[in-house]
Amino acid sequence: MCLGIWWCVAPSASGQEDIPVAARPEPPEPPITYWAEDTLDIRPDADADADACLDQFRWEPDRFAVEIHPSTEPGVYADVRFPSPLPSGTAETDTVHAEWYAARDQHSGVVRPAPVYVVVHESGSDMRVGRLIASSLPPLGLHGLMIQLPGYGQRRSERLDRDDLPRMIRQGVADVRRARDAAAAIPQMQSGGIGLQGTSLGGFVATLVGSLDGRYDAHVLLLCGGDLYG
Repeated sequence: MCLGIWWCVAPSASGQEDIPVAARPEPPEPPITYWAEDTLDIRPDADADADACLDQFRWEPDRFAVEIHPSTEPGVYADVRFPSPLPSGTAETDTVHAEWYAARDQHSGVVRPAPVYVVVHESGSDMRVGRLIASSLPPLGLHGLMIQLPGYGQRRSERLDRDDLPRMIRQGVADVRRARDAAAAIPQMQSGGIGLQGTSLGGFVATLVGSLDGRYDAHVLLLCGGDLYG
């Protein structure tokens, strides 16, 4: 029942001409590198306190590499990697890892051009809900790109503790915002819009990301309520 929501909020095709499936062979031996450009555009806020808050998420836009590596995770097409725009100095967390659940042609099985949702997982260490949502997208004709937040998956580090949480959230917000531009650089993700989905912890992160500059085409937030304002 819940999966039906994706049809309603799927990023719409942007008028780009779809590339024939036959022109999309499986990628060559990885890693494959694409180059992306940051499109971050956080406008100044008239309220000084609000602008100071936004300033924590600003970085100097840059050109960055997006690498496609093989994945050993079941059902994951590839491990997408790119540098965090707000590095912490901890090597394990400063490379962003994203699990790519690929939309494929029903007949040939070839990965095909399709819209994509960037998925931000919950606080559980196994990221089970995030993976469930991301893996549910290909049957609906969408790519799923699940970002591993700092401290999760391949970004775990023994040097992190509870005191690092505010910094990790800040870095995670920046990583998810940059993920939009990383996805835009991948040819198979250039045939439609780029949406953002977050659950629980991921919902809070996605809410912050969506408030920065509105570059994602659609937002789906689950189980991230709370009287934050009050």
